[in-house]
Amino acid sequence: MFTAILLLCFSWREECMYIRDVRGPYETLSRCEARLEEISKYLHTAPDMPPFKIVSKKCKSSMGELT
Repeated sequence: MFTAILLLCFSWREECMYIRDVRGPYETLSRCEARLEEISKYLHTAPDMPPFKIVSKKCKSSMGELT
């Protein structure tokens, strides 16, 4: 099982935040990676989202390993 996790940093402040997907966990790595892309696309089109950069996108396995 895999959970999608993103790290965002805002360009207007020296502040970052983790986003953890609440729909998962996913049974396969490929489904988790697809979800990461879905979240990324949504964030870039969200109307009230301040300027940011995605620093990291990872799928964390239930065994604790990041892929």
